[in-house]
Amino acid sequence: MAVMDLDAIKLELPSYEAPLKELLKSLDIDVKKQRVEELERLMQAPDFWDNAERAQGLMQELKTKKDDIEACEKLESQYADFYDLIAMAVEESDDDMAEDIKAEYEDFRSTFETMRLKTLL
Repeated sequence: MAVMDLDAIKLELPSYEAPLKELLKSLDIDVKKQRVEELERLMQAPDFWDNAERAQGLMQELKTKKDDIEACEKLESQYADFYDLIAMAVEESDDDMAEDIKAEYEDFRSTFETMRLKTLL
């Protein structure tokens, strides 16, 4: 029965394609990646820790940017993999794999909504 539940996911997936692209665009991931590189260069400076408060602020900014980048890359990867994973689970009639896919899909949806709300705030 679990393999049959994957049809609902397969039908719902296309509704995320455009919103996912919009989300990634609105999060300016390329800009965030550039800022990460800039922050990492700043942290290599010998005087970086001379101002502990500033250093901590930059470290927090770095963590936030890296978390956003990682979340977006994970969303992109999950979305790209769903169709293949579903096809494999159906082909093999693998209920355990279907359950894993359903759990991963819920994770995808949750992360997507969290990131989408982040862009609205």
